[in-house]
Amino acid sequence: MLLRVSVLSAALAAGCATLLPAPAVRPPAVIEAAPALAAGPNEPEPAVAPPQNGRNLIVGVYNCFDSTGQRKVTKAGQADFSNVVLQDCGPFLSAALRSFPQHYRVIERGRLDDVLKERQLAQAMYGEQTRTLIGNLLIADVLMLGQIVSYDRTVAQSAGGIAINAVGGSVEQVSDTLTFNLRAVSTKSGEVLNEVLVTKTVESLQANGHVLKIIGLDVTSLEFGAASNEPAGIALQQAVYLAVRTLTGKGSAAGWWVD
Repeated sequence: MLLRVSVLSAALAAGCATLLPAPAVRPPAVIEAAPALAAGPNEPEPAVAPPQNGRNLIVGVYNCFDSTGQRKVTKAGQADFSNVVLQDCGPFLSAALRSFPQHYRVIERGRLDDVLKERQLAQAMYGEQTRTLIGNLLIADVLMLGQIVSYDRTVAQSAGGIAINAVGGSVEQVSDTLTFNLRAVSTKSGEVLNEVLVTKTVESLQANGHVLKIIGLDVTSLEFGAASNEPAGIALQQAVYLAVRTLTGKGSAAGWWVD
């Protein structure tokens, strides 16, 4: 699948959160994802440099939401009640961040109310010993805010067919595009430290065939077909992982993990 990554670089604020002073402001860069970024299941992933200071950032993950409002479309072309993409991609974002344990320490913020309720129960049970037994909540250095910003249907469509001696077939391919945005925001200043925009194609393929045979006075016709649709959830998961890996590389270059 074609993965295109547009990276919008923001200047780091001096003394922002636990980060060191930022390098000079650079113009936004547009990166075309190399084939290695879309490595298959049996291909090695490109390495991300480990932190130079051996310290990981504490990152808070809130619910990342779908702002497109796109609905699934029925065969008749009418909008369905179901959404075309997940309404909360927070689990994908949390899993992607946790796949870089040297860089990030992930804390829950999307279900913070549930965490606080459990701590209230602990307070009721243990009283003054609560802080000694369960400690304090961690405070995030950086918030990772994800958002599905667009889902465009039928950005590319191709079809073809052939028939020879009453035997033929046709193929149709349709491509949609999903765009995911990931921002790293300082909890100290509220500044957007860096921003990544990932575009992922979602492919659909349909093939049909037919055979016509005349036997005496009888006509026999055989028709068959198959369709394959890439799950939008898998496409979103890949886009989120690519966004995290790209943002991690940009953060390393900007000095996020340098004392």
